[in-house]
Amino acid sequence: MIFTGRDLLYTLGLSALFVGAFLFLSFINAFFIAPMRLKRTLRQRVDSVKRGDAPRAGILKTQHVKGDLVLKLLGSFGRTKMENLQRRLQQADIEQDASIFMGIVILMALMGLIIGKLKTGFIMSLVMGLAMGLLPFLYLKVRRGRKSSQVEGQMPEVMELLARSLRAGHTLPSAIELAGQETPAPLGKELSRVYEEQRLGISLSQALLDMVKRVDSQDLRYFVTGVLIQAETGGSLAELMEKIGHLIRERLKLKMKVQALTSEGRISALILEILPFGIFFFLYLFQPKYIYPLFNDPMGVKMLIGAGVMMVLGMIVIRRLVRIDI
Repeated sequence: MIFTGRDLLYTLGLSALFVGAFLFLSFINAFFIAPMRLKRTLRQRVDSVKRGDAPRAGILKTQHVKGDLVLKLLGSFGRTKMENLQRRLQQADIEQDASIFMGIVILMALMGLIIGKLKTGFIMSLVMGLAMGLLPFLYLKVRRGRKSSQVEGQMPEVMELLARSLRAGHTLPSAIELAGQETPAPLGKELSRVYEEQRLGISLSQALLDMVKRVDSQDLRYFVTGVLIQAETGGSLAELMEKIGHLIRERLKLKMKVQALTSEGRISALILEILPFGIFFFLYLFQPKYIYPLFNDPMGVKMLIGAGVMMVLGMIVIRRLVRIDI
């Protein structure tokens, strides 16, 4: 039997197919199946303990950035970026490692590239890959902003509860424990964790600073800063809590008033941002002959790139015009 060059190419192709399938399955197992099993095991252990021990179990589940090969190749810059991403995941209450999150981002971007390449040309595949790769970051931003809003809404009542507890004779750690028990999540969960951390040997000031890292809230920073300054200078802590609660309440009133006055501008900005993309996809679905020249003609590609750059710059300018930080 003669072994031809065609047979050799067929054998090499089949071998490459098996190797690719093995690498793909290994990637899925390393980044998805194994972390899901570990997360399910940790959740079962947490559920098996009493409710009062849940914050302590959460302390033991704290995730850190792993020193894998990717971080070694990226150096200190890559480690800093991954640590920032890990902190943002904690601020959004997403119990996931930063490297796994980036793996999900890369996988979704590759899926967008493949789908776009099957449907249209190279430019559209890049757009779809970028769009699908940004979806996890959009989800992270929404979860993070929702938690921050919930914490800011709970802060005035928590400050009043702390002030009353301190006036009744409680120490600050016991007042934080009571506030954690009486306040629903997410702020109650964070306060309970602060209390458990200082019980396990961490100083109260360090536990409060760690809470600020886990929650992206300016009002919470006011509270922690006030407690740390009072620990250095002395004074009435109960009165300080009352003043901070009053300050936060007035700030929230001003913020809601500003949002009401700028609602028309924000809705107009949202319409101006969505309308061009909506018309583009509408024409792409129902009148594709008007859209294909933008991808097939060299001048159309240049026009599409220029329009995309101007749209991004326009969205940045509009966002800066309608955004008022309080």
